[in-house]
Amino acid sequence: MVHAEQFDTIEEAIAREKALKAWRRDWNVELIEVGNPEVRSVRRARVIAGDPSLRWGDV
Repeated sequence: MVHAEQFDTIEEAIAREKALKAWRRDWNVELIEVGNPEVRSVRRARVIAGDPSLRWGDV
């Protein structure tokens, strides 16, 4: 999964990255899905296919 943001300085980018790393996983997933709605259908398909790295709570 990918999420990208643009910043004016490297310091701002690093601060944001650290903040995102402190977030709960479900908050990060929601952030990604809001910007990329097609991600939800791909994740759901992986769950249905039995991908052991995903759980229903992750979709």
